[in-house]
Amino acid sequence: KKFDINSKALEGVHQQTLLGAILTIITTITVLFLLFSELSTFFSIETISRMDIDKRASFEAVKLAFDISFHKVSCDRITYSHEVTKGMIHVEEKGEIIKNTIDAGSGVKGCSVHGFFLVDKVAGNFKFTVSKPDPLMDLSHSVHLIDFIPTEGPLLSGDRIGIPSHFNRSLTSVAPGNAAYQYSFYVVPTEYKTLYGDLSFVNQYAVSEKSISFEQAKVGDMMAGIARDFSGLVVTYDFSPVMLFLEERREKIIDFISNLFGIIGGVITVL
Repeated sequence: KKFDINSKALEGVHQQTLLGAILTIITTITVLFLLFSELSTFFSIETISRMDIDKRASFEAVKLAFDISFHKVSCDRITYSHEVTKGMIHVEEKGEIIKNTIDAGSGVKGCSVHGFFLVDKVAGNFKFTVSKPDPLMDLSHSVHLIDFIPTEGPLLSGDRIGIPSHFNRSLTSVAPGNAAYQYSFYVVPTEYKTLYGDLSFVNQYAVSEKSISFEQAKVGDMMAGIARDFSGLVVTYDFSPVMLFLEERREKIIDFISNLFGIIGGVITVL
């Protein structure tokens, strides 16, 4: 009696059926979906965030740039000033301030004021004081630019992380009867690290604003940088003592390979 070491399966086991074909198609689609999902995860980049003490605050200055147009206040009535309200001054540079007369229409002369100066990362303000104030004074203005620009390291475009690159406002209408208008900025230094280790920097900000009536101006608000009887536009700012760190990351290659082997092993087990 002859023996065959290779066992033979019954012929019926190899019979092709519709159900088997459907299961094969479903299994193939599932495997391909898992493979493409794993590849997509591996090649996608996520940005993680953390906060820590801003170690650059002690030596880095910030370039504060602005461009503001007053539509119904002439240049001869506007006086610019800047002061530090908290902390020690390490940078002493006046920068450049330029005033230009603009035509606001109907014979009204306005004033465009633009410039920049360097500041430490400490609280302060800059003011545009208007002389000869009266209850009918119109402080309506346009903010074309207010920006806090890092001076150390490459600059990061705000568009890359979904924030405005600078503050602007096409028109802010200030009703007559208001002596002043105030913008308050809270600036958060931000570092961005790419997947390849390149660093760049930007200063994010939160801003609030309010109008100040003549009655409120008579009292003043020294904490907000507004002296008694002040009239005009004031911009106050303060810097966060902590920095926001953003870092690009991708799944590690070892995790990617491990997940691939897991998918392949699962398929072999099922088959």
